[in-house]
Amino acid sequence: MTSDGTFLHGVELSFSSKVSLYALTYCNKSTEKYSEGYMAIPTNFLSTKYIIPMYTSYSYNALIVVAAFKPNTIVNIYQKRNKAKYTFKNVVLSAYETYQISNSYDLSGTLITSTEPIAVVSGHVDNYIAGGGYNPFMEMVLPSDQWDRVYVIPHIARRPSKIVRIYSNQPTNVTVHYQFKIESKSIPERSFVDFDHGMISYFNASNDVMVMVFPKGLADYSGDAFMMTVPGINQYLSAYEFAVPSEFTNFISITVLSNAVDGFIIDGNPMHHENGSHIFGGLNHYSTFTMPIHSGVHQISHIANVRFGLWVYGDGPKDGYGYPAGIAFRTNTK
Repeated sequence: MTSDGTFLHGVELSFSSKVSLYALTYCNKSTEKYSEGYMAIPTNFLSTKYIIPMYTSYSYNALIVVAAFKPNTIVNIYQKRNKAKYTFKNVVLSAYETYQISNSYDLSGTLITSTEPIAVVSGHVDNYIAGGGYNPFMEMVLPSDQWDRVYVIPHIARRPSKIVRIYSNQPTNVTVHYQFKIESKSIPERSFVDFDHGMISYFNASNDVMVMVFPKGLADYSGDAFMMTVPGINQYLSAYEFAVPSEFTNFISITVLSNAVDGFIIDGNPMHHENGSHIFGGLNHYSTFTMPIHSGVHQISHIANVRFGLWVYGDGPKDGYGYPAGIAFRTNTK
């Protein structure tokens, strides 16, 4: 949406069978080029409490969009700006109405509550990290009842450096296991911590947290920064059907227990991949690896029916996108 305020822009999609749904914004004009995508959350897993994730704004505004699908939905927005409490806003939305707010500051940690389940998308008009061009960071936000406490951060192909941001709704302690060191961090209420990330890391938190990864842009403009949700290890699935867009150099990343690195099946055929990175976390060893993938619809599973994390992302000249292929949503959140 091009301006703030309330609009009748919500759309509810229904299908005769279960599907995976992704949204992708794409612009390839001579004067500008950008992309970003996200995994859509089914309405039966939307909820009434959200903490907003995003990144520090470089030049363009940060955005939050809320969509209702039930009448007379009261939405309360407790804004934060650059980690400080800012303003409170209250709106009442009809079914399929949306409400957008924007700000030049980092709105991370903004709390949104509602009287009925809502959908929330956050991001930026355009943003930039380290190199490359500008890209609109964008994710459909996980409600706080779909967070986890244990995460493995995957390796992202062609991105040697990235920012991992951990968000919490309450004071939380986090222990981060890198390949060669362990680090402890504390997160205040409705706040976040950042850490630079290389190949792989594992962390556990004292409370449920939400995690975003921001692969940095490349200096040669062969791939821009983007924003991608990282599900926790308790949210992995044992099989995925997912879509990969065209017009990019596409990749997938997988995280899995190290003793199950072999045995993946893609589109009915054994998957062949190079050795990945490994890390010890808690009682288990985890591995992550990447591989290129062509556009289209794909299916991935494991012969031992193990659960694993899967992400889809891609690069292009002054471009980039990324999203999780799927999440095992909690069904008993009350």
